[in-house]
Amino acid sequence: MKLVVVESPAKAKTIEKYLGPGHRVLASFGHVRDLPAKDGSVDPDRDFAMEWQVSADRSRQLKAITDEARGADTLILATDPDREGEAISWHLAEVLKSKKALPPKVQRVAFNAITKSAVTEAMAHPRELDEDLIDAYRARRALDYLVGFTLSPILWRKLPGAKSAGRVQSVALRLIVDREREIEVFRPQEYWSVVANFEADGQGFAARLVEFDGQKIDRLTIGNRGDADRAKAAVEAGRFTVSAVETKPVAKNPPPPFTTSTLQQEAARKLGFAASHTMRVAQGLYEQGLITYMRTDGVDMAPEAISAARRTIAGRYDGGYVPDRPRHYTTKAKNAQEAHEAIRPTDFSQRRAGSGDHARLYELVYNRALASQMASARLERTTVELSDGTGRAVLRATGQAVLFPGFLALYDEGRDDSQDEESARMPVLREGDSPAKTGVEATQHFTQPPPRYSEASLVKRLEELGIGRPSTYASILQTLKDRDYVRVEKGRFVPEESGRLVTAFLERFFEKYVSYDYTAELEDELDDVSGGRLEWHKLLEDFWCDFHPKAGEVMEQKPSEITAAIDEFLAPWLFPDKGDGTDPRLCPQCGNGHLALRGGRFGVFIACSNYPECKYTQRFGQGGEGQAIEGPQDLGNGIELKTGRFGPYLERDGKRASIPKDVLVGEVDTDMAEKLLSLPREIGPHPETGKQITASIGRYGPYLAHDGKYAKLGSTAEVFETGMNAAVSKLADAASGGGRQRGASREPIAVLGKHPSNGAEIKVMAGRYGPYVTDGTTNATLPRAMEPAAVSLDDAVRLIDERAAKGPAKKKRSAPARKKKKA
Repeated sequence: MKLVVVESPAKAKTIEKYLGPGHRVLASFGHVRDLPAKDGSVDPDRDFAMEWQVSADRSRQLKAITDEARGADTLILATDPDREGEAISWHLAEVLKSKKALPPKVQRVAFNAITKSAVTEAMAHPRELDEDLIDAYRARRALDYLVGFTLSPILWRKLPGAKSAGRVQSVALRLIVDREREIEVFRPQEYWSVVANFEADGQGFAARLVEFDGQKIDRLTIGNRGDADRAKAAVEAGRFTVSAVETKPVAKNPPPPFTTSTLQQEAARKLGFAASHTMRVAQGLYEQGLITYMRTDGVDMAPEAISAARRTIAGRYDGGYVPDRPRHYTTKAKNAQEAHEAIRPTDFSQRRAGSGDHARLYELVYNRALASQMASARLERTTVELSDGTGRAVLRATGQAVLFPGFLALYDEGRDDSQDEESARMPVLREGDSPAKTGVEATQHFTQPPPRYSEASLVKRLEELGIGRPSTYASILQTLKDRDYVRVEKGRFVPEESGRLVTAFLERFFEKYVSYDYTAELEDELDDVSGGRLEWHKLLEDFWCDFHPKAGEVMEQKPSEITAAIDEFLAPWLFPDKGDGTDPRLCPQCGNGHLALRGGRFGVFIACSNYPECKYTQRFGQGGEGQAIEGPQDLGNGIELKTGRFGPYLERDGKRASIPKDVLVGEVDTDMAEKLLSLPREIGPHPETGKQITASIGRYGPYLAHDGKYAKLGSTAEVFETGMNAAVSKLADAASGGGRQRGASREPIAVLGKHPSNGAEIKVMAGRYGPYVTDGTTNATLPRAMEPAAVSLDDAVRLIDERAAKGPAKKKRSAPARKKKKA
């Protein structure tokens, strides 16, 4: 009997049907071993020896595999065709060897799609385990462990409120913070455009002023209203004729099929999917045998797939849509290995598959892959110049016409920030024509800062820099959100105060290890390990001999010294020059104190040097709007603005409302205070249920509520502006999984596995009073020194069992009322 082991039960069931009698297919449910979340799991003093521990939630499945292996003559390891899949196979073989249950023959097979032909072909060509890939996995796992378990304790002890740091996660966070810094220092510049509208043969078009009084007009040339009005008057007075027409044919080629990275980017743009959701849905499509393996940086398809795509195109379109020769692609991404095919459908005759998000993602994969083998689009780009009779003003109009759509008939790639001014349609014009002028506009503009990163643009930037691997991007971005280092507003990443603080700490004390170039170089070295060009112990030794002394040096510093260094590093942001010659650090309350960063129990804040005489404080990252702890501010209408242990809040007649994170304290006037204290706001009865929809701000931010269901809102402004149509849509999205709900439906920080006693699933959750573990019945708060993302199943079981043994929490009894003494 041959025992075949794959990762998931869905794959196991399908593959067992393909292989037939004589084969037993079992699932490992992913990795069966990992490094214990404790000190010493990687020992640099013993040549980086790694202590692996069988995951408690895999013990049952591992026992089933072991029992079957004892009676098998061949073990076929058929895990995924990448480094993680190779590592899972290696772990399985090592565990079975330790249990003396390893069959006499061990084979490794890998297939790119779960189809009968792909599986049987792979079974016919087994190989040995790839030791180089396994070494690269061990090196990467050891690096991540050494960075996390060295940096995180430093953060906990030296930087109040910080949670953790990771090797690639911290660099991704730095990208987001660096972009925010660019936006903050950006100074908009005024400029004007002068555009004339014309009409010819019943078709309108616009022409922009490009030359005036002998001067070439660039985007920023006209900088004020006076110059703009003068140019506008000249264009209004002129009679324009076509002085030049340039027509240029342009060919637009189709993009290649999806890689992991481009799939995540395009699904974010076109479907609104988070990277983690895209990968979950793609995993489901792969396990159903509908698409090829979805963790790949290859951009080409197998010859038989290319032939199938060309046949499908010929059957659906006329012959002009099939190029003379098949298209072959090579990637331009840094560090791409192209070990596997691009992501494509396994069967081009199946145009649609699945339902809901699975159907939408399948259609995206299908259309992109099919379009990659279609003919190029043929466009005609036209540029027309119009001059007045005096030659004083010259206008230019551009546009394009689609002569042959080619692949655009099926698919057009999305853009993060589309600014295509040349896609407008143009009428046919010839030199000497005098189109009718229908109006002239002078429009004021301001230069815009670079946009914040979306999931798509951040993934694209990480890939361009060669940082991380496409298969890890989803988990990196999710970790940043889960640890509250960033928030997402209108689909863009905004760094939280804690994220800026951690980034500042790492840039100040571990600059090398969060630099883009160094992180990319480390990826190159890991690729060298996987290619057999570098010994993995050597990579770790070179890293550790520099990193470890640096970490020790920082650990020896006092928290106050760390805070002072960060204060100096962040001074341009915390205390920007006001431009009036005054000291930006001067305390606004006492008038002679010096503002500086301070550390406290609940994180860092800005305080006056004259404390305790002056008790002025300011939230870290509040942008210069401070609030004294002593003495509430009277905002009118009986409303007072106060500061408590959790920050500023409003109070009137005993009712309180916190100031939301995205609202500056200095902006809170009587009207804003009235709005915040009036929450929840009633939007109206739901058109289907008749029950009231409300908008409010809670522990986890702004949200909508209806009949016990919730939907997250992006900002405080949306609480007061969201109307009925938008509210119904957002609630529907949340109910279908498109939005994160509050309460019981909150996403866990981690799912650890099942409790060995009762079989209940154990999760790590974020709570009001800190992170905790739960089995659905018993909640156990994590000790302060325990990092939520590093909690093991054993730790969680122990904490839950200890908490359950104490019994239910005793309620505090009210003190009995004192009896009044008789007079």
